Amino acid sequence: MEALPSTRGMTATFDFELIERYGEVLAAEAKRSGEDVAAAPPMRLPGGFSEDPFLTGVMGKHLIMGIQAAGVRAATGLPAGDPRNLIPYEMAVKDGQVACVTAEHPLLDDWGFRGSVIPNAPVPRVEGHAEVARMLAGRTITLLKNDGALLPLSPDIAGRILVLGPPMFAEGVREVLAELGAENPVVTDPSAEADTVIAVGSDAVPGAIVVLTSADPADTPWLDDVPAVLECYHPGQQGGRALADVLFGTVTPSGKLPAAYPAFPFGFGLSFTTFDVHTPEVTQTGRFVVVNVPVTNTGSVAGGEVPQVYADIPVASSAGGAVERRLVGFRRVEPAPSETAVAVIEIDAAWPNHPFSRWDDEAREWVLAEGDIVLHIGTSAADLPYTATVRF
Repeated sequence: MEALPSTRGMTATFDFELIERYGEVLAAEAKRSGEDVAAAPPMRLPGGFSEDPFLTGVMGKHLIMGIQAAGVRAATGLPAGDPRNLIPYEMAVKDGQVACVTAEHPLLDDWGFRGSVIPNAPVPRVEGHAEVARMLAGRTITLLKNDGALLPLSPDIAGRILVLGPPMFAEGVREVLAELGAENPVVTDPSAEADTVIAVGSDAVPGAIVVLTSADPADTPWLDDVPAVLECYHPGQQGGRALADVLFGTVTPSGKLPAAYPAFPFGFGLSFTTFDVHTPEVTQTGRFVVVNVPVTNTGSVAGGEVPQVYADIPVASSAGGAVERRLVGFRRVEPAPSETAVAVIEIDAAWPNHPFSRWDDEAREWVLAEGDIVLHIGTSAADLPYTATVRF
């Protein structure tokens, strides 16, 4: 098992700075192995980081920036295919200034690539970094259901705890309980009696706290039979302790789904605190759009929220008014209890993710949409209470 959480999990943080820290760890391992170049995780679509090209590109380029800020050259492949699926790689070249690619590609010159083409790049194997890995894994965890505010658990109420699933999760629960000075029995025998049941990466048990460890969007036909669900993706070697940190409230979950699940929309994620997202202020100056979203923490603990901006882009001038809704901006904020933070989301129509453009198959290029474009603002693809209009 890898020491660090997966890039899918890291993408769920929607946190630029955190994934740069992840890149710094990869760079440190490359240096330890005597390498001056490190392969960045692939940004293929769908999969890898996210199903969304813009989110994949943002997190991918910041991971690359983290590797290169630590003095190691990052390398990425560049697949053939639909230019719309190459957005993450265009962002990696133009914004991330990736140093190396592992194959020639006709678009590299168009994108202004000035780095090196190398036949292959080593993949850093991360060992150690236990506390950083634990912190990163904890930040990836996404709370999907929490009926009756069951979580976080109090050791005094949790009683005897049954953990079903890989042994590292039961061990993580034991270690964190010990750190908290609690002496709850933790058992793993499925036939054992228990006051609290935690089912990790297995078939759901009615009444259990279910922990998904999904590489891809998971179906949850048992959702109505359980009180709480968390997604921790592939959390790495410290996943057991990271999960227990969340279960017992030393870490507040703040991940957001980087892909739509059958029962949950893209960008969705709950918290142990509550937030009020206030009316955004939207301004436009030429090709530049700024969306300011005030977010107030109305709960009693610190936590993170991620305002998101989606745009309705006309598919084509002759498509009868059909639009494609796409993510064009987001910003994570972490206001303290009773405080308000403003998520400042800047969008430039000329950015390499082509936020307000459509792909023209005949011209084989991105074309800026003309006329009004409606923006939808909220905290997931299905919770967008605010709208605004920009015009190009």
